[in-house]
Amino acid sequence: MPNYNNAVIYVIRTGGLKYVGSTCDFKRRLRNHRYCVKNPHAKGANLYKKIRENNEEWEMEIYKEFPCENSLVLELEEERIKNELNAELNQR
Repeated sequence: MPNYNNAVIYVIRTGGLKYVGSTCDFKRRLRNHRYCVKNPHAKGANLYKKIRENNEEWEMEIYKEFPCENSLVLELEEERIKNELNAELNQR
């Protein structure tokens, strides 16, 4: 079960575009994104396609720490940040 006290909102940048996500385990999520960049069948094809088109040059950083009570609160904050940053790579 996720520990929402460790929740963060993160941003991936590649080729001048942004993707916003959230997780309770940043290191594990970073490893998963790295794997998906190399896997042409990974879900989230738009994000990983853009990273591949940008010579696999990308960065992922914590935008803000966001300890919270549950996934709903985290998802709402993630959506707010997506809109605030105009995250072009998030599929809506």
